[in-house]
Amino acid sequence: FSTFPSMEFLSVSNTQLNNPELGALDGCGKLKYLDISRNNVTELPAGVYQPCQHLEVTDITQNPIVEIDGDFVRSLPALQQVIIDSTLMY
Repeated sequence: FSTFPSMEFLSVSNTQLNNPELGALDGCGKLKYLDISRNNVTELPAGVYQPCQHLEVTDITQNPIVEIDGDFVRSLPALQQVIIDSTLMY
């Protein structure tokens, strides 16, 4: 996504996404809304999302979340809302 440095909204909802890899969101420094709902995401590690310092809202609805890194929220200073409707937390 480094070719879209001004991108503020990204939706990869219902795309069979698994866990994003480290570096997947590099270049998304202006991202404010990230929708990864209805996928196969099982963990939210802090390092993957850390480039998104302006992220305000993320939607993780309907994902089989197993682990949320304790630093996930702390690494995103602008984060105001995590939407978790119908998310299975194991």
